[in-house]
Amino acid sequence: MEIVTIADRPDLRPSVDALMPVVWPELLRHDKVGDQFWNAMFSTFPQFQLCALDDDGTLIAAFNAVAVDWDSAADWRDDGWRGAFRAGCTTPPATHQSLCALAMSILPSHQRRGLSRLLLEAARGAART
Repeated sequence: MEIVTIADRPDLRPSVDALMPVVWPELLRHDKVGDQFWNAMFSTFPQFQLCALDDDGTLIAAFNAVAVDWDSAADWRDDGWRGAFRAGCTTPPATHQSLCALAMSILPSHQRRGLSRLLLEAARGAART
C-alpha cells in the first residue's frame, strides 16, 4: 500500500470523486457548502488530499482536509466544519497551522484494516511540512 497526495498524483482526482458515492450515503453528498467548495479544496490544498493505493495502484481510500487559521477561529468556529471549509478555501492561511479533516472515505472491502490510522498519520505529516 502507498499513500500519495493529489499534489503528487492529480490524475487520481476522478477516482476520489468516484469513491464518494460508494462510501457516503446519498443524504451526505448534497450539502450546499460542500458542493460549493469541493473543487476549491483540491486546487487550494492538493497537499492535504491524501489517497491510499493498493499494491496494484488502485485507490482504496481518500482523506480530505483544508488548512485553517486557528487564530481567527472565532470567525468560523460557530459554523463547524462548514465554516472551516469555507474559511480554508476562501481565505487560506499564510501558514498551515491547523488542519480541519473533512472526510475519510475507505472502500468497504478495505475497512477495519487500520487505514484510517495510516491516513491520519500521513495527514499529520503533511501538516508539518
